[in-house]
Formats: sequence, C-alpha cells, structure tokens
Amino acid sequence: MTKLKRYWMVVHYETEFEAENEDEAYHNIRLGNRIIENATVVAKELPESSEGTHLKEIINEAKLEARREAAVSILLAQLARKTKDYALRWEGLSKLAPHRQQQIEALSLEQIECLSIDAIAFSSIADLERWLDGFSG
Repeated sequence: MTKLKRYWMVVHYETEFEAENEDEAYHNIRLGNRIIENATVVAKELPESSEGTHLKEIINEAKLEARREAAVSILLAQLARKTKDYALRWEGLSKLAPHRQQQIEALSLEQIECLSIDAIAFSSIADLERWLDGFSG
C-alpha cells in the first residue's frame, strides 16, 4: 500500500452576490459545487514532521501562490470585460503573445494588483501592452 502524504490546501474564491441580507448571500454561495468549480486551488506537500517554522513557510507560500493566481484571474476577467475579448477569461494568459505572458508572470503579487486596478481604465489589449512596456521600460 502506498504511504499517504499530507498536503496543505488553499482554496481561494471571491464573488459578488445580490441578496436581501447576509444570510441569503451565504445561502446562494453554497449552492452546488460552485465554489470549488470557480476557485483557485493550491496544494503544497507537507513534510512528515510538522515541527518548526518550515511548516509556516510552506503554508505562507501556498497562501501567496493562491492570492497571486486569484489576482491574475481577476485581471483576466477585467481585461475580458473591458476589451470584450471573452476568450481571455477562458484561455487565460495563453491568449496573449508569449512575451506578454512572460512579462505578466514576472510581476509580483503587488504589481499584478496594481495592474488590475489600472486595467479598469483599459479598453484594448494595446492598453495592457502600453502598461507593460511602461512598467518594464
């Protein structure tokens, strides 16, 4: 029998609901497997021994990775909506030119969050490209 490994799982899901009250909003979010289907999920294998700060580092790394993936997902959703190119939402970064993918992947979480805020004013992929050129230039 294969020995089981331990994993720290981070499930990140954010959404907006219209509801009459908080209880109704909680109820709506729990319908079906909607949360898991739309969530960012990160798994990090844990060492056999959970002693010391190494465990905290693994957990913090998983949380940071989940936040980063969620931030990229939000950015792509905003770009898809603003540019009316909805393939961005479903195809992700692969829809962009390879060097643009690399530029975004090289950004820190804070930089992606800043780009996401700036993307509110974008109307085309050219706006994204100008932002990336200005940021790296």
